[in-house]
Amino acid sequence: MATIKRITTQDTYALRQRILRPHQSLDHCQYPGDLDSTTVHYGVINAQAIVGILSLYRVNHEEIDIPQSWQLRAMATCESARGKGYGIKLIEKAESYIKSGYTHCILGQCIWANARTSALGFYQKLGYLSVGPEFDIPAVGPHYLCYKKLP
Repeated sequence: MATIKRITTQDTYALRQRILRPHQSLDHCQYPGDLDSTTVHYGVINAQAIVGILSLYRVNHEEIDIPQSWQLRAMATCESARGKGYGIKLIEKAESYIKSGYTHCILGQCIWANARTSALGFYQKLGYLSVGPEFDIPAVGPHYLCYKKLP
């Protein structure tokens, strides 16, 4: 049975590279903010292996005028674990964490992501709204900015 738990920054790198940045080196999988005190990383653990990841960063977005926002970044699920609901469970865990104000007593009001165009429908099914036109992240591909207000 799979479980979701907090993991270290370093625990995310292998899956980030394999799924999100296969044409780049492992060094490109180390993102600004990974080691900030407010940043949180979650992993889906199945048979003692990390099969899904998600990182949360306490950062507002200039195009989303909602204070106390959090960025969802580096969400990935290995091919063999797709279709099992792990992505939904990771996002639910992230949203729960943000709404609870676990870190620094900051209750989050919004979660946002630069969603790959191919994943936009997944986010929309979970209540995320897209903002603006499609844009390209160099060496990564086309994305949409999307967000969700948290009650």
